[in-house]
Amino acid sequence: MSLEALEPKSGAEPQAASQAKGGETFSLPPDALIILPLRTTVIFPGTVVPLTAGRPGSVRALDEAVRREVPIGVIAQRDPTVDEPGPADLYGVGTAAEVQRLLTALDGQRMVVARGRQRFQVIEYLQEKPFLAVRVTLVDEKARRS
Repeated sequence: MSLEALEPKSGAEPQAASQAKGGETFSLPPDALIILPLRTTVIFPGTVVPLTAGRPGSVRALDEAVRREVPIGVIAQRDPTVDEPGPADLYGVGTAAEVQRLLTALDGQRMVVARGRQRFQVIEYLQEKPFLAVRVTLVDEKARRS
């Protein structure tokens, strides 16, 4: 299964290459997702959830995903007390989610309303800074039930 169902909206920049504010260039392959680690929340496909992001990496991840108009990948942390989670701190399965609304608070935190779309399995971590990005394969829920 591919990420075709999760492609950017029409007119959006392809995810493979883009330039962020400040001239930084982030290149991600088409089967990659920008990751938002969640401390105590799990999102399932079909659910709509409000989220708050205040950690620098999480804020950068949301800003980049919204700028590119691509889904984010949300993955639960194993230990919610870890402030800068890396690959070992996250579970191997997450949910691709569409950011439906983004608000920025006066203190710089981002508040989003995200809708879970489809579960995925992490294949490989592509980068950890300035935000996490992973290569994924989508989980076919119908095949798992058969």
